[in-house]
Amino acid sequence: IQAVATQKLKALGLKNVNVTINTDPVSGGFRMAHVNASYAFVINFPYFSDYQINYTTSVTVPLVGG
Repeated sequence: IQAVATQKLKALGLKNVNVTINTDPVSGGFRMAHVNASYAFVINFPYFSDYQINYTTSVTVPLVGG
């Protein structure tokens, strides 16, 4: 899943995206997956200093099955 997500983001031109996926042990019949992504980029403004943006997001989802 991690490789597919990274590949699709690169296809969109987002080359500096870091995607990580961690899964918890089975509890109550299912596992939880924690997906994190971070992306850093610079916006260039004429006559002003460049502006660095660091974007991060995460999501936790249940995994069904083994």
